[in-house]
Amino acid sequence: MNKPNLFIVSDVHGCYHTFVELLKSWKPETEQLIQLGDLIDRGNHSPSVVKKARELHDEGGIFLKGNHEFMACRFLKTSDMNVWFRNGGNKTYVQYKQLKRSLYQDVMWFNSLPLKWENEHIHISHAGISFTPNPYEEGNFDGVLWTKNKLKNIEKLQVVGHSVQKKGKPTHDKESNTLFIDTGAGLGQKLCAVRMDFTGKVTETIVLPIFEADYSK
Repeated sequence: MNKPNLFIVSDVHGCYHTFVELLKSWKPETEQLIQLGDLIDRGNHSPSVVKKARELHDEGGIFLKGNHEFMACRFLKTSDMNVWFRNGGNKTYVQYKQLKRSLYQDVMWFNSLPLKWENEHIHISHAGISFTPNPYEEGNFDGVLWTKNKLKNIEKLQVVGHSVQKKGKPTHDKESNTLFIDTGAGLGQKLCAVRMDFTGKVTETIVLPIFEADYSK
């Protein structure tokens, strides 16, 4: 990877128009795009978000798995809709039916997504590394897809989404050295991206209010 900087996008949750607007701030010539998972559910345009994400992935963007992608994978594998549908999957399922886009094909892509990206200074995942002995076990509710417990200081900067920041802007926890960047797109609030160099130095934070077309209660 020869790009000197990172452009890290938080949980999108089906907010397509806001996502596209946020990407206008991305500098693809010099910045590696990394998205933290939870592309789907709750917003109005999950299939369109995934279509865009897959196009960007084919061009070299990095997309991590979130717990909402995991729930969709589990639904397709087991036909148990209860957990996913209670967490916004019902809305996503209807959107796929309406657009006649293959949920199966997209879920197969979800299944292939990595759980982390890291270098010697930074570790990026959906929810972060806690004190569990098995952080990368996908069904572990204290693992990198699910945890909302105290995170571990791993002697790298952790960058995570998943836990919505109440003040609507990224928050840095000094004890664990974690930057939390989920600003509530899944609640119709804001979508965030941070620009940083490969040592973890943040050079810019971009926070956009969710477009009205992207979210309805």
